[in-house]
Amino acid sequence: MKVKNLMQNKIFIKPRKPEFIVFKPNGCRLKAEGEYVDAVPFWQRRINDRDVIAAQPAKSAAAVSSTPKKGK
Repeated sequence: MKVKNLMQNKIFIKPRKPEFIVFKPNGCRLKAEGEYVDAVPFWQRRINDRDVIAAQPAKSAAAVSSTPKKGK
């Protein structure tokens, strides 16, 4: 139950364009492929300014592959 509540306080965002460099409040760069961040007013302003977009995380390559590959 707690995990669900924690995820409601997070949003997945990514830069509007891959070449955009967007800094988080702590000074680190937001990953170009996007990441989960706390849903705080800082990110709402970035969304309003069209620096970032709210998005869905991309499926990982491991999740897409339904059959495991066998080694030699």
